[in-house]
Amino acid sequence: MTEWFTETLYPFFAQSIRVDRWIRANVHVPAKPDWVFIKVFAHAVSTRGVLIVRPEQPLFFANAEPLLAQVRQRALAAPDWKLVILSLEESPDLDSTTLEALEEFCSWLAARGVQLRVARLKELAREALLRAQLAHLPASALDYSSVDDAVRGEGVSPTQQA
Repeated sequence: MTEWFTETLYPFFAQSIRVDRWIRANVHVPAKPDWVFIKVFAHAVSTRGVLIVRPEQPLFFANAEPLLAQVRQRALAAPDWKLVILSLEESPDLDSTTLEALEEFCSWLAARGVQLRVARLKELAREALLRAQLAHLPASALDYSSVDDAVRGEGVSPTQQA
């Protein structure tokens, strides 16, 4: 049992702590596409009204709902957020449970007037989201190659990247 916990659940709990730290920091460096540490980049800024979330582990059936519940709690604690950016570079693909959790999350955000943009999607994850046709997540919300692009609202469709 201990081995199962260590291999299966511990990474999730560790991820929850790291996600919580990233949400609290809520920073990015303008014109820098990737995440940065505020100690290294003292000019990192917190963009008012924007919540940036970057899970350090892939989203999958066991962690998607608890992780998105953490994001909901953060959003409720700061009702001035009007944009959530979900950076999914660690998720090569998305399973059906994760897609259902994202659909509920998108509906929850839409009911509160909050927009969701997804950044740094891998091709299979993007295809899964497009196939799922989530009601409150248009294809244009998936076209951000970096967190900075998503903050600025400068998406690039896959046809433009070629």
